[in-house]
Amino acid sequence: MLFNSPEFLFYFLPITLVVFHLLRRVSYDAAIWSLAIASLYFYGSWKWSQSWIMFTSIPLNYLLGRWIERMRPARWPLALGVALNLALLGWYKYSKFFWTISVGTENVPDVMRDLVLPLAISFFTFQQLAYLVDIWRGELRDTSFQKYAFFVAFFPQLIAGPIVRYQDIDSQVDRLRGKRRPYASAFSIGLFFFAVGLFKKLYFADSIGKFADMFFERADYMQSISTVDAWLGVTCYSLQLYFDFSGYSDMAIGLGRMFGFVIPLNFYSPYKAASIIDFWRRWHITLSLFFQQYLYIPLGGSRKGYVRQGVNLLIVMTLAGLWHGAGFTFVAWGLYHGILLLVNHLCAAIPKAAVPRWWSTIEYVTGRCVTLVAVMFGWMLFRAPTFKTAELFYTAMTSHIAYPDCLPYPGQYTVVYLLVGVLGVFALFMPNTAEWVGSWRHLRGAALRLRRGALGVYNARSATRLSWSNAAVVVVMFYFTLTGLKSVSSKFLYFNF
Repeated sequence: MLFNSPEFLFYFLPITLVVFHLLRRVSYDAAIWSLAIASLYFYGSWKWSQSWIMFTSIPLNYLLGRWIERMRPARWPLALGVALNLALLGWYKYSKFFWTISVGTENVPDVMRDLVLPLAISFFTFQQLAYLVDIWRGELRDTSFQKYAFFVAFFPQLIAGPIVRYQDIDSQVDRLRGKRRPYASAFSIGLFFFAVGLFKKLYFADSIGKFADMFFERADYMQSISTVDAWLGVTCYSLQLYFDFSGYSDMAIGLGRMFGFVIPLNFYSPYKAASIIDFWRRWHITLSLFFQQYLYIPLGGSRKGYVRQGVNLLIVMTLAGLWHGAGFTFVAWGLYHGILLLVNHLCAAIPKAAVPRWWSTIEYVTGRCVTLVAVMFGWMLFRAPTFKTAELFYTAMTSHIAYPDCLPYPGQYTVVYLLVGVLGVFALFMPNTAEWVGSWRHLRGAALRLRRGALGVYNARSATRLSWSNAAVVVVMFYFTLTGLKSVSSKFLYFNF
């Protein structure tokens, strides 16, 4: 089941919503259990033969957490729990990759060759690792199995994030238990987020994504590509990935709000970033926070000088690239961003003299342009199936190459230019969904900067009611999305990671 599939929209979601909201009036514990069971069904429906992984992982990690709590401050129970989780992730996601590195592609055992990556294993593994570490640090006590199972399995954030910490869910369940207040306000805000996200996926990401695939597949087949087509291809993919991930993040927040829960903001206009540091504060926010809190800071962070900070950044970003995929192109992408972050931190450490405001504006605009181009160059490694394909694009983008068009019909280029122009304006200049929910008066002048406090758990502006204009937007978007649904819907790109 996909969020953009008829099965989810017309059957699973309405039934789950009705059962949850009816049960919460009788027993909130029963309502939470119903939502946890529905989430496990949602996960199992993808591939029932692999559902045992989730069903086993939840009770096992809960018991490991209780054991770690009793054995504190001993480190070896935590080390065992981390090793077991990473071993499961490593077997399914990286065993074939590392085997081919050490032995070669010809001698891969059949048991590895036939492995299928379980859905969402990267996300729920990281959530449970954070839980075990927080238990050992003494940040969690007397955890409930009911809340833990719900925390891991809650379907809006299960498949492609955000990476939620147990504390976030625990406090919300405690706050909502026993209350009988109406959920109309939260539900309306959730409906708005969900409608916008669904529209982004169906009409923005999928529309331009088919052209991105054509550019890359054609270039890989012809082993060459023109300069214009190379830039169009990477631009199309950059916009596809942006709106695909943005759409999923909006839908996850919206679904959470429909059930009365606040899911952390995971995406905040990253193409408006004026530096690579700023980009990673906006793109996959919870993943950045996870690596910062559970890897970068334990390694020493920036506390031991610039050399050690640079090494830590390269380690963290290389592992972040490997987390996204078992391939050398992903490792190179992570290392590339690690180098960019290192350079950015070094430049930020240089003392700067006071400059006029007009010069600051020029620096800001230049920073946005340079950051966007640097990110797009990185997406080449992220999308290209091999280094050879990436080399074809890099060569064409940095020189002038004339070659036959990738798209078979000239009229298709008109469509591509139109899509790139419209979606580029939305990504670079328009308010994002979180800003849109607020009043228009509040948003004046705020669309191009990151406001203080926006990266935390999204709850301040989501407590307001929808305006009539926003309600009209929901109706229009649902009309177009529901009439444009297909029986076979496209997956979200982050499902692959």
